[in-house]
Amino acid sequence: MARKTWVDIARGIGIFLVVFAHALRGLFTSEILPETPLLVMIDEFIYAFHMPLFFFLSGLFVQSVYKGTVRKFLRGKAGRLLYPYFLWATLSTLLSWLASSFVNSPVSYRTFLEIPYDPPAQFWFIYTLFFISVIQFFAQRAQIPALAMLFIWTAFYCTSDWLSLPDWGVLYSVRVYGLYFGGGVVCSRMVMGSTLDDIKGPVLALASVAGYAMVLSAVLLDLDTVTLYGPLIVLSGVASTLALSMLLSRFAACGFLENWGLRSLEIYLAHSILSAGFRIVFQKGFHIEQGAFHLLLGTAVGILGAVELAKFTEKHNIPYLFALPKS
Repeated sequence: MARKTWVDIARGIGIFLVVFAHALRGLFTSEILPETPLLVMIDEFIYAFHMPLFFFLSGLFVQSVYKGTVRKFLRGKAGRLLYPYFLWATLSTLLSWLASSFVNSPVSYRTFLEIPYDPPAQFWFIYTLFFISVIQFFAQRAQIPALAMLFIWTAFYCTSDWLSLPDWGVLYSVRVYGLYFGGGVVCSRMVMGSTLDDIKGPVLALASVAGYAMVLSAVLLDLDTVTLYGPLIVLSGVASTLALSMLLSRFAACGFLENWGLRSLEIYLAHSILSAGFRIVFQKGFHIEQGAFHLLLGTAVGILGAVELAKFTEKHNIPYLFALPKS
C-alpha cells in the first residue's frame, strides 16, 4: 500500500497540537500564562481529539506492519515502541529529578521504579500503543475480522461507566483508545485509497471547517468527551484533520508538516525535555515571563529541536537514541 503524503501531514498537524498543548499546560502550571477562558477553550479543543488522531493514524498502517511471524512483529514493536519508551521515560525522569527545584512536577526516586507499569508524563501514549498493537495483531492472527474487532473495542469502551478494571492506568488507556486504533484498521483501505485524492479543494475545506466547528461546539457546550459523545467528537476532529491534510498536501509550502509527521515519534519523545528546558532557562535564568514568548518559542524549540536532534543522530551514526536499529 503506497504511503500517502497527506497522512504524514496529518501526523505533522497532530504532533504540532501535542507540543503546543503541552507547552500551554506547562505555562499554566508555572503561572506564566493565566488560565483565561480563551486559552482554556483552546486547550480543551486540542485535547478533545488530538491523541485519538494518533491512534487512528497508527491503525491505518497495520496491514503492512502485521505481515510476517509473531517473533518478527514483537521484535519490531519492541524496538520501535518499548525501547524508546523505557529509554526516554528514564531520561525524562532523571532530568526532572536532577532539576526538581525548577520543574513544574518534581519526581522522586520511586518514579524510576514505577516506569515499567506506570508511564510518566506523555509517555503513556507509546506504552498504550504497544499493547493495543499487540492485541490487534493477535486478533488478526486469530482471523478475527477487523470490523468485528472494532465492535469488540467499542464494546470495551462502552463498559467504562459500569465495569471496573484493575488499578492500572495503561489498561484504562487501552479501553479508551483501542476504539480509535481499531477504527483506523477498518478504514485503512478506504482512507488510503486513491479515490480520496480526487476530492475537490472546496469540499475538503468545507469538511475541515465543519468538523472543527462541531468539536468547538462540543467544548463550548461542555459535552462529555470521554463516554457518550466522545467518539462522535473524535470522529469530527479526525475527519477534519484528514480533510485539512489532503488539502494542504496540494501546496508545496506545507512540506514542513510532512517532515514533522515523518519525525513525529522523535518529536513526541524529545519535545517535553526541550520545551521545559527552554522555559526554565528563560524564566529562571533571564527572568523572561512573557506568555506569548514562551508559548510560541517553546513550541518551536520542542518541534524543531527534536527534528535537528534526530538529524544529528543520523548524520553522526548514533542509532540507539530513538529506536533499536532493524537487524
